[in-house]
Amino acid sequence: MDRALSIRILDSHWERTLAQARSLGIETSRDEKDPLLVYVRYCFQSPGDRYLGLLSCEDYDEKPPRLDFANPENPADQGKQWWPKMSQAPVVLENGQTVLCTPGTRGYHEHSSHRGETHPKSVWYLPKVLSVLWKYFHWGDYQGRGIG
Repeated sequence: MDRALSIRILDSHWERTLAQARSLGIETSRDEKDPLLVYVRYCFQSPGDRYLGLLSCEDYDEKPPRLDFANPENPADQGKQWWPKMSQAPVVLENGQTVLCTPGTRGYHEHSSHRGETHPKSVWYLPKVLSVLWKYFHWGDYQGRGIG
């Protein structure tokens, strides 16, 4: 998909994304150098641990965003060690990638168990994906940082 087209589509969804973020109490912004990289910041009230989710939106909205988490102080430092560990969240490690097993993120839709499923594109529009992330942050008890 054309990068410029992905940026235009993301631009057209951005106001709704910001409104959804405000309603959920999630901070979100776009990278200054890469407009297809969306930052999602969340802080657990207790013990005050901060998280930085990354939504890589290459080929948006033809494909869903890719979800990962990063060091809140250094977004280049990414991976399973930065994911929040939630007691009941459906998260798996697949070929070195951490996958949240719910529709809306690229890892889910590319996972071998879900390739045959069909979903409307609206499932991975950013406002919806923010709702998925909010649900993840509340999926059971918070158990610290790091998956697997």
